[in-house]
Amino acid sequence: SGYICKMFRYYESKSITQKYKYRPHYPVKIAEDALGNLKEKKLDFLLDVGCGGGQAVKIFAPYFDKVLAIDPSENQLEEARSQNKFAHVTYEVGLAEKLPCNDVSVDVITVASALHWLDRQKFYEEVDRVLKPGGREIYLQVCNKYAQIYNEIKYAKKLRYDHFTEQVWSITELKGYIQSIDSYETYMKDIEMQLEEFSEKERKAKLLELDSSEQFI
Repeated sequence: SGYICKMFRYYESKSITQKYKYRPHYPVKIAEDALGNLKEKKLDFLLDVGCGGGQAVKIFAPYFDKVLAIDPSENQLEEARSQNKFAHVTYEVGLAEKLPCNDVSVDVITVASALHWLDRQKFYEEVDRVLKPGGREIYLQVCNKYAQIYNEIKYAKKLRYDHFTEQVWSITELKGYIQSIDSYETYMKDIEMQLEEFSEKERKAKLLELDSSEQFI
C-alpha cells in the first residue's frame, strides 16, 4: 500500500539511520526471559526480522550458532554491520512477507519494534512455513501497539512479559533519539517546504523554533 511504501522511505534515509545509535538498547534480561528454558542449550538458527540497527540481535545472538538478520533498508543494514561484533551474525536485505529461509529451518524468530509495520497476515503465514516444531516466536513491542498484536496471535500457549527500564540520557542523546523516529524527518521537510518564501535567516530561525528535538532543551 502507499502507507507501507511511505514508511519504507522514512527508514531508507541515511540521516535517520545514523541517529539509530541513540535508540535505547534492550536489556539482556529480555532475551533471558523470552528464551526461558531454551537458553540452556546452544540453539542452531535465529532469524531476526526487521532488524534495523541490530539492537535485538545483540542480546539474542550469544545463544545461537547462526543468526540471520533481515531488513528492507540497506542503510539500516549498513549501520547494523558497522556495530556488529559477532562472527556468526549475517545481515541481509529481506522482507518479512517473504522470509529468505527454507521450510522448517528456524529455531527462533524475533521481531523487535517492527511488527506493526508488517503485513502481519503474510508474515504469520511465513512464520508457519519456516519455524521448526517446538520453535519460538519472540515479539518485542512498545506498549501502545502491544495489545492488538498480542491478541491477534493465534497460539493458545503464549506468554507476555512486561519490562520497564530506566535510562539517563544526555541532551545530545535525547535529541538524537527524537531525530531517529520515523516521522521526524518528514515533519521537518514539510515545515521547510512551507517556509520557502521566507528569507534564509527567517527560515532557519523558524525551523529551530518548530524542531521537536529542540523543545526539550
